[in-house]
Amino acid sequence: MGPIGSRIRSRPSPALGRSERQSAAHIGDQIFQALYTDLKELGYLAMRTPAGSECPYYFEDYHRGRERQECRLIDDTPNGGRWAPDLCGKCHVPRIAMANACPNLVLEAKAKLGVLGFGRGVAVSSSCLHTAKPVEVPEIGCGHCHEFLNFSVGNDSSPS
Repeated sequence: MGPIGSRIRSRPSPALGRSERQSAAHIGDQIFQALYTDLKELGYLAMRTPAGSECPYYFEDYHRGRERQECRLIDDTPNGGRWAPDLCGKCHVPRIAMANACPNLVLEAKAKLGVLGFGRGVAVSSSCLHTAKPVEVPEIGCGHCHEFLNFSVGNDSSPS
């Protein structure tokens, strides 16, 4: 092990009591969650969903015996419904996130209920913060955020 690996301990120090080890683990989890949130907001993280695609809103945590899976987009949407891992295969958000990285694009997703459990899916709606209008095709965007600027250099008047 190198100099960094030699400083990492695989077990907590026996000098610490059980409550101190638990609080240290809790603080470590809080630091990890804050770092993860910061990196995700910057667009650096996307987790692989149960369907196999990478989604910036999917989160899973199996660290230290946890078994937590969640879709943060559906959870953050008012009346988003109840998410289940099988909905990831029917969701268009990973494709939208891969095609359009506009920071003004706001996505909302709701879990659609099917008849007797059949036909469940995800309804994705999008809007633009810049134009304050709904976006019809979120893969392309609103068409106004990234218009090319037309400008000229120098004097445009023709010589007479």
